Amino acid sequence: MQPQMQVPQSLPEALRAYAREVEAREAMEAYAKELEPKGEAYDAFLSGHGTYSIGNIAKMHGLSQNKLFDLMRASGLMIAKGAMRNTPYQKYMHHFAVKAYDFTRTDDTVGTSYTTRVQPSGVDFLRRKLCLTPATNWRCWPEPRFLL
Repeated sequence: MQPQMQVPQSLPEALRAYAREVEAREAMEAYAKELEPKGEAYDAFLSGHGTYSIGNIAKMHGLSQNKLFDLMRASGLMIAKGAMRNTPYQKYMHHFAVKAYDFTRTDDTVGTSYTTRVQPSGVDFLRRKLCLTPATNWRCWPEPRFLL
């Protein structure tokens, strides 16, 4: 329920209400001006080139790489089983880069391994999707039981 707006009943009350509104607006404008360079830097970061390892993204948010992979699998971003484990589902692929590597097993058969990296746009996507922030980690939704 929103508080009812009180209409000033006298000129002094109206002037005080107006002054409060002006001060609040000035404070918001100052705050927006303070955040502007940060926003520009963040936009430049998101439009940048290159990729980030899952481990580095995890460190940014105070998690281990394994916990971040667990969260991404639990939230349906990553494939959970099989040869493609820890690679993103196709609908999230534009936030990631997956590179395939061939390797030779001890029995001389060739296998393929995949390395998942995060695009700059994926950093913000993961932060929003998994509720990650450096201060709160992922406390906006209950911890999956397997992470306890």
